Amino acid sequence: LPSDLALVIDHMAKPASASANDPSLLALVERSRHAKVHVKLSGAYRLGELDAAQLVALLMNALGPTSLLWGSDWPCTNHEQFGDFGELMAQAEEWIGAEHLTQVMTVNPLRLYWADQLSNP
Repeated sequence: LPSDLALVIDHMAKPASASANDPSLLALVERSRHAKVHVKLSGAYRLGELDAAQLVALLMNALGPTSLLWGSDWPCTNHEQFGDFGELMAQAEEWIGAEHLTQVMTVNPLRLYWADQLSNP
């Protein structure tokens, strides 16, 4: 991939471990030094035994709240049992915290996907 190409990584980047030393997370941090990197906070059920809240805290610390996006992962193709929207929203609020919730849920996707349509991005 071109080193200046912005990336959106789905499913919380699916690292092997919820550790600041995980190779996937280190690669994202390194990439973010050259191009914008966004990680979508979705599909926590795909993480296996990893602690999603701990992973979000690591991503928040390593990349900052402006690099995170939230996604419901709905309709959860072949995983509909994980698609309760109310529970997913409560989970997101718990992970992100009130301080950064509007940034992650609204501001970041607007800037990423519709910046050209915003009068004041």
